[in-house]
Order: sequence, then C-alpha cells, then structure tokens
Amino acid sequence: EKLVALCSTTLYQKMRDVLTKSHGEEFAGMAIEIVAQSVDHLNAGGAEALTRRLVGAVVDACGDALKQLKGITATFRMTNKPTPTRHSHFVPNILAPARTFLESPSTTSLSKQTRRALARAVADGVCAKYSALASELLATVKKTEASLNKLKDRKAAAAKEGAGASASATTTKGGGDGDGDGGELDGDDAAAGAGSAQQGPTDAEKIVAQVTLDVREFGAQLAAMGVDPASRDAFKELWAVAAPEGATF
Repeated sequence: EKLVALCSTTLYQKMRDVLTKSHGEEFAGMAIEIVAQSVDHLNAGGAEALTRRLVGAVVDACGDALKQLKGITATFRMTNKPTPTRHSHFVPNILAPARTFLESPSTTSLSKQTRRALARAVADGVCAKYSALASELLATVKKTEASLNKLKDRKAAAAKEGAGASASATTTKGGGDGDGDGGELDGDDAAAGAGSAQQGPTDAEKIVAQVTLDVREFGAQLAAMGVDPASRDAFKELWAVAAPEGATF
C-alpha cells in the first residue's frame, strides 16, 4: 500500500525527470509504463496473496485458544455441575493474536480502510474455525447423549419388567387378595424411580448453554475489535451452530 502510494506521488515523476534528461522523453515514458504495470500487478495480485497468508497466520494463532473448546465436555459430562452462567475462561484470549497484529505499528500505519478490511478478514477466518470446532463438539455431545438415553431406556424397561414380575410373585404368595402394600414397586413406580435421577438440565443441555455463552462473549470481543458480529455472515453461521434454536444474539 505504501509502495503504491509512493510510486504514484513521487517515484514516477522523479523517474521521468531523470530519464528524460538522459534518454529522452519517449524512453522515459516507456520505462515508467513498465514500472507502473509491475506496481499494479503487485497491488492486485502479490499484495493480495501476501495479505491472505498474513491473515491466515493470525487466524491460526487465534485457533490455539480454541483448542480449549474440547474441555467443555469434560467439565459437564457426569460431574453434576450446575448450568453455567458465564463464559469460559479462554474466550477473551481467542482474539489476542488478532489484537496484537492490528495494534502493531506496521498495521496502524496503514489506511483506516485497509485496517478495517484486515480486521474483518481475520474475524471471518476465526469464526469459520470456531464454527467447525463447535459443530464437531456438539455433534459428538448429541451422539453421546442419544446413546446414554437409549441405555437409560433399556434399564428403565428392565426395572419395570423386573418390578412387575416381583409384584406378581408377591401377589401369588399372598393369595392374590393383598393390596400391594408389601413395599414392592409396581411397573410404573419402577419406571418413575429410574427416571427420577434425570431431573433438571441434562449434561448435553449444560454443554450447549456453555458454548452459547462463549460464542456470545466472543461476539462482544469482535465488537471491541471494531468488527460488528451481527453484520458478518461467518459469525451468523457460528451462532446458528452454537446457540439453541430460536436464541438471538
């Protein structure tokens, strides 16, 4: 960006003056045209490729903190911890490399428009990485929850069947006239007992709640970095992955 500006304002004129004196005006014009084409190529292609590599490196650095996302499952899976009410400790650190990059002297010397474009590119890249990791995590959580529910259903059915058989045997021994007050559970009571432990939010619901809180805080961090999360498609996709249906940011 600085090179292009320098060429446009200073270099071309100096080249024209020097080359016109030494080789004539026609030669000077041809030389400037060749240099201008090279600068335009750098501005259109080379600079863009360099920017992509630079943004990619910053996004990868931000991804290091996102690796801690997997720890959410261990925090709530079969630990009886309450439903979370605040974001995870690692969330404010996700964009730390991006902030360092955007606040560095080499970046702050760029135009405001360029800095804004860089911030948005980094934000979109981190959102995409976050979305992929969150999607994988939640898919695994849902699959595990479904397997656990099937196991609980089988246990509840077995308990109901066993209680029914026990009640039948007790009735037979008692001559069939008892009112069933001998302390045995009937099938419905057994099923209710098997399901009584599953009151309140499930582990999966707690994990979803934590991921939602984290993404909400991540959106606030984006806003603090100068990127409006609600205006970025990449963040909208992340929110759609992380938040329960109907939840608004």
